[in-house]
Amino acid sequence: MLVIHPRTLARSQPARRRLALGLIAAFASLPGCSSLRLQPRSDPQQTPGATGIPRFSDAVPGQEIPAGWEPWSLHRSKRRTRYVLASDHSTTILQADADRSASGLITRMSVDITPDTLLRWRWRIASLIADADPSVGPRDDAPVRLALAFEGDHASLPVRDRMFAERVKLLGGHDLPYATLMYIWANTAPAGSIIANPHTGRIRKLVVDSGATELGRWRLHERNVDADFRAVFGEAPGRLRAVALMTDTDNTASVARAYYGDVVLDGVR
Repeated sequence: MLVIHPRTLARSQPARRRLALGLIAAFASLPGCSSLRLQPRSDPQQTPGATGIPRFSDAVPGQEIPAGWEPWSLHRSKRRTRYVLASDHSTTILQADADRSASGLITRMSVDITPDTLLRWRWRIASLIADADPSVGPRDDAPVRLALAFEGDHASLPVRDRMFAERVKLLGGHDLPYATLMYIWANTAPAGSIIANPHTGRIRKLVVDSGATELGRWRLHERNVDADFRAVFGEAPGRLRAVALMTDTDNTASVARAYYGDVVLDGVR
């Protein structure tokens, strides 16, 4: 069951709220993530712009929730991953510490993707998660994830995907995104691998980092969102409504630390 804080509902525009909560449902469909509770913003006066993603580097180290991002967590019986703004060579970054936990941060927007839309970010992990495997439900943990939620024509989806979306709406009272593209760091799956969610083909993971070779180093990524969406889903992307990140270790009952730099989206309209 999805439980939403009333102050968060009061601040959110209905259409954007449904899509943002749908992205949360996409994470919720991961094994071990059956129920989520969205927490209130830390600073309701600061919200993301129409086309911008709030930058961690604009914030002050020590703050727990970056302005413009909203925390979300699993059922109250689940541990929450701790996110805090930290300093790295005089630049503010986001530090994530997961201890048998699974929760993340989400930011909303409403933009159209173009052939020139680029998503840039950097992340760093201290270690891999032993036994994690994004292709195996009970072991589907990741030290870093970055997910994008898109609009689309649900009526055009296969029956199986429509039925799954209907179950999500019945249980949680909100709409699942038409498609969710998730970038991850995997243990062994090679970079470029596309891994489908076992419950629906509308949630797919694209491996951009793999293995232990780059542990402890910042990994910089620049991805063409239009090209990636077409490669993963075989069609043009719809309107982008939310971006989220998550470090999770609940399925493997393990511990992980990760760092996220700014997430930047260019070339949208």
